[in-house]
Amino acid sequence: MEMNIDEAIARFELRSRQLTAQAWLFLSLVLVLLLSGALAVIYAQNLTASDIGAPSIDQKTAAIRREQDRITARTKQIEAGAVKECGSAIQETLKKWASGDSRPVARLRGFTIPTGDLIVQKVEDYFKDHPERSNADPIPFLLDPGDCSDDLIKVFLSSQQLAEFKSVLSGKIFVSATGADELKELRSFGARTKSLEAISSQLDLEKIETEVGVLKEQNSSSTSKGENDLFLKLLQISVTRFGLLAVIGFFVSILVSLYRYNIRLAAYYIARADVLRLFAPNIPVSDFALLATALSPNVEFGRTPQQPLAQLIDLVKTTKDIGKQE
Repeated sequence: MEMNIDEAIARFELRSRQLTAQAWLFLSLVLVLLLSGALAVIYAQNLTASDIGAPSIDQKTAAIRREQDRITARTKQIEAGAVKECGSAIQETLKKWASGDSRPVARLRGFTIPTGDLIVQKVEDYFKDHPERSNADPIPFLLDPGDCSDDLIKVFLSSQQLAEFKSVLSGKIFVSATGADELKELRSFGARTKSLEAISSQLDLEKIETEVGVLKEQNSSSTSKGENDLFLKLLQISVTRFGLLAVIGFFVSILVSLYRYNIRLAAYYIARADVLRLFAPNIPVSDFALLATALSPNVEFGRTPQQPLAQLIDLVKTTKDIGKQE
């Protein structure tokens, strides 16, 4: 398949545009890497802040307070949502049997997240254990709704009403699956709060002992330890900074080389297109090569920068040569 002059020019120009676009992409990546390197140098201490040195008593205390505040906020959120939903659903379901003034004689407890079947089972177990009350007047029960509410619910129920009570409550679920998960989370907050309070009390004791000088000897050793931690921190920050800069420099050198290559190759193709546009088709092959060379820019950007590893090797060699001379 033969190609005419216009098609050849179009292809040369297309390749040139593609190479130029790639070159600008590489240059953009270089700028992004340089910006990342600047940010890494500025914020290097934040990258290593949690790696060296134990937190102070004040830092530990502040962390405990933040966690306690989080638990308090989350508890209020769950109480306003899942707890209220579950408690209201139970009261609405049992309101038919909630009237009466007698003093409760039985307490239904042992629930974490009550369901209708669990409540019915508790009532049935009571009547089985107390057959003498089967034909009595409605018995006042006191229902402990577990995680669903802090308030006890009074229920008046006789054995004759048990069938209706069971038909209403069987299979009844008072809270959604999401709400049940939130109630479990709320129950776990109790043990966690106690642990945080115990740790906080221990930290307060340590702080008081330090302030009154009981741990004077330990304080002197902690001072030296603090100096060592400061040195290690500065060392790690420096290593982090120079390490990041070395890696960024390595990638920058690769991208710069690719940028230079694409720019030169784009100029090569555009020069061929210019020759064809100016002199084709009446130009011999020998003159075409000369004209293309003449129209190709010959701009030097300087020596290609060395890779970081090569620079390090040169530095070591230079240091050895200076040592030998001395």
